[in-house]
Amino acid sequence: MAIRFPKFFQDENIVWQKTFYSDITKTTPVDPSTVVFKIKSPNGTVSTPTVVNEAGTGNFSSSKVVNEYGDWEWRWLTTGPTIVDQGTITVIKRNVE
Repeated sequence: MAIRFPKFFQDENIVWQKTFYSDITKTTPVDPSTVVFKIKSPNGTVSTPTVVNEAGTGNFSSSKVVNEYGDWEWRWLTTGPTIVDQGTITVIKRNVE
């Protein structure tokens, strides 16, 4: 089951930040060979926003304007080493059009 996060508002720009580690105890950060971030909107459209390699080993981020309300599913996937992290956020409909 995916991890649930706090609710966000429609049309908000959300930034996902992730630190990757080479060990299960999360003591040794690692820069994977490739890092991909994918997000699926409530209508099923999958997008692959740009991933930014932030300062410091293993630190990455990606952002997306969530322009639909409902549940959005996201997933980080790396190679060298292979690491997967995924979850779901809920976007609340804006109350003023």
